[in-house]
Amino acid sequence: MDAYDRSVTLFLGNRTDIALDDIESPKVAAWIDSLSATLSHSSRKNHVNRLCTLFAHARRLGHCIDRRNPFEKHHLGQTDAKPVQQMLDIELLEILTRLSSDSDRAWAVLARYHGCRMAELAYAEIVTVEEVVCFSIKEIEESDWSPKTDAGTRLVPIRKALIAYAEKYQPSLKNPRDYTKRFGNVKKKLYPDRNRTLVFHSLRHTFTTFAYRQGYNEQQVSWVTGHKDKRGSGESAKRYFHGYSVAYLSEIIESIPALSGFE
Repeated sequence: MDAYDRSVTLFLGNRTDIALDDIESPKVAAWIDSLSATLSHSSRKNHVNRLCTLFAHARRLGHCIDRRNPFEKHHLGQTDAKPVQQMLDIELLEILTRLSSDSDRAWAVLARYHGCRMAELAYAEIVTVEEVVCFSIKEIEESDWSPKTDAGTRLVPIRKALIAYAEKYQPSLKNPRDYTKRFGNVKKKLYPDRNRTLVFHSLRHTFTTFAYRQGYNEQQVSWVTGHKDKRGSGESAKRYFHGYSVAYLSEIIESIPALSGFE
């Protein structure tokens, strides 16, 4: 709910409150335009989507006139997103040496070897399935977080040499939003000209690049990363594709080259 509170606060600005029936689409459009100078396209989109959801909920509860949602169907401007680039090991090592704690380094190391998103590492549970120690990535009922897609609900075998490392540090990997700032601050100082192309998410690109180089195809790699691929996703693709098993996923993880220079 914190994200929704931030969106409401941003929309209210200096106002303490505003009647839902007084919110009109032209006013929302002007507000969106005012955000262009300070917020990225994706941030604007996220705020508008949250407010759209809140207004729709209020309308269903009868708290306002039953009319078109004023937060719907707005042009948010052209996306300013740039393709995220793979993070080279030499770049990762530079970042790792400048992070302030072993716990902070663990986020990046585990992502590089397992292809997990930051939030997935924060909310994963360590389980043993078919005698393979894995990160279990699934919806956490007591939180507002769930995997990004159905394919994101999955088991990710932990590299055997890193099981003790993961068991030591992963349980303490919390508050991904705070970690984003710490990781980002270090990265910006090292690579100021690559603000949006070299990010934590780049480590997923690093993982997939390594896996492809080892000869694994798009579908096989997607079982580990939770990406959707052209042949399908989720449990149905896993069920019907010959060769899928936790042990096979472990083979993919074990094939990723070691991070030379990091002890």
